[in-house]
Amino acid sequence: MLQLYNDNVVEVKVVRRNPKIGRGPTRRFLCTTNRLLLNSIAGKTAFHFRAPSQRPPYIAKDYNLVTVYDLLMQDWRQVNLESDQIVAAMPVTNNEEITIFWEYFATVLSKWSSSNKSMFMNM
Repeated sequence: MLQLYNDNVVEVKVVRRNPKIGRGPTRRFLCTTNRLLLNSIAGKTAFHFRAPSQRPPYIAKDYNLVTVYDLLMQDWRQVNLESDQIVAAMPVTNNEEITIFWEYFATVLSKWSSSNKSMFMNM
């Protein structure tokens, strides 16, 4: 499962740990651990990517968690591998696939307003 996040930009739905009034019990986000995409000049510019400054105080694997970079919120998140629901995945394993992702980003994601992003995350 870890390889899925490394080889793709993944649309994932997770159960909220802390339910929010007026919002559904789940949250969606786009995420990846693909360093080729995230460490690119475009990744650092578009997603404000920065490598983690420290490790979590626990071993994520022991809790069946994976640390991923949330592209919309532009921050690191923990995904529980037991309860995550994969909605879609876009491969980013080579330059051709990464170029296709950036085309999608330019034509769709970059045009989303804050309210569009919020609607996506709360569906």
